[in-house]
Amino acid sequence: MNLKIILPVVLILIVGVVELVFADQTKYTLEIEKGWNLIPFGAFNKAGSETQSLFQYGYVYDLDDHKYILLWKNGDYTKSKYSDIQRGEEHWLIYSSNWYYSDKEGQMNLWFDNEGDVSKFDIRKGWNFVYIIPEMKGMSFSDFKGNCDIIKYCGWQFQKWQCVDWNSLTPEILESGTMADTDSDIGRGFVIKVSDDCTLGSSEGGGTSPPGLPGGNGGSSNGCLTNELFDPYKNKCVNKNLVCELDKDCLLLEGQTASFTGEDLLFTLISADEGQISLPDDDTATINVNGLGEVNLKSDYENSWVIFNDYTIVFESADGDENKIMGASFEVTKS
Repeated sequence: MNLKIILPVVLILIVGVVELVFADQTKYTLEIEKGWNLIPFGAFNKAGSETQSLFQYGYVYDLDDHKYILLWKNGDYTKSKYSDIQRGEEHWLIYSSNWYYSDKEGQMNLWFDNEGDVSKFDIRKGWNFVYIIPEMKGMSFSDFKGNCDIIKYCGWQFQKWQCVDWNSLTPEILESGTMADTDSDIGRGFVIKVSDDCTLGSSEGGGTSPPGLPGGNGGSSNGCLTNELFDPYKNKCVNKNLVCELDKDCLLLEGQTASFTGEDLLFTLISADEGQISLPDDDTATINVNGLGEVNLKSDYENSWVIFNDYTIVFESADGDENKIMGASFEVTKS
C-alpha cells in the first residue's frame, strides 16, 4: 500500500434507480463487505431504496453524547434526533462515516465533488468517524493532519480494525506516505483519535483557522499548537515529539524530543551550532537526556557520544541557516 495506512468501506450517491450526474462531480465505486461497513452518511442518505435495502442496520457515533445511535433498521430510518438532517445542511453528521451492516457482499456507486475540502470535517477531542475524499488522493500524512494532534488512526477492513499509533510514524513516512493512492480508496471510512478539537488539512498558509495569539493558550504567534513548533525549512508546524528508530539517523530541530518505540529513552535537542565551515568536526549540540540531564556534544570522535544505561547516543552533525532554528542529526544504538 505504498506507505499508506489501509482504511476501509463504502459510499454512494444514487437517487431512486437513476443516477444524477453533475459536471462538477466524479463517480467512484467501492466494495461492500458482508458484515459491518463504514459508509459516509451523505452517501447512504442520497442512495436509492434498492441500494439502501442491502443494509439491515445503521448506527452513527454521536459526537455530542459519545455513544452509538441507531439510524437505520430493516429498510427504514428510525426516529432519532438526526432523522431530519437534510442534504446540504452544515452539520457534522453530513461529513461523518457511519456503521452499516449488510448480510451480503455488493457494490455501491458514489459521486464526489471534484473540489472537496478536508477541513470541513468536524474534528473534536476523542474519536472521530471520517472518510477518504478525492482531495486526499496523493495527500501526505503530514498535510492531512493539519493542526491536529492525532493519537491513533484506525481503518476497518476484512471485518477487523487495523490501527496505527500516529506518533510511531517516522518523519520520512509522514512526508512520503499518502492517505490514498488510487480511486478505489475514495470513500473508505476510518476513525482518528485526537487530543483536542482541531482542523484537518495542510497547516501551511491559507488555512481556515487564523493563527493563535502570541503566547496564548491556543498556539504560538505562527499558528502552531502548544505541542508543535514551526519548521521554517518546510514552512509548516511539526510535532515536538518524534519517534525515531534505533540504528538509524534521527533528525531533530531545537526543541524537539526523540523517543524510540518500545525503548526507555527520551532526549531533547536544546541547542545546536554548525561551527566553522572549514572545520567539519566543529559542530556542537546540547541535549537533555531524561534521567541523566544536559550533555554537551561535539562532532569530533572523542566528544560525539554519550552512554546512558544500555544506549549510546551519537551526535553526527548540525545544520541550519543563520537566524533560523537549528537542527542536528543523531544515531542511537543499544548494547
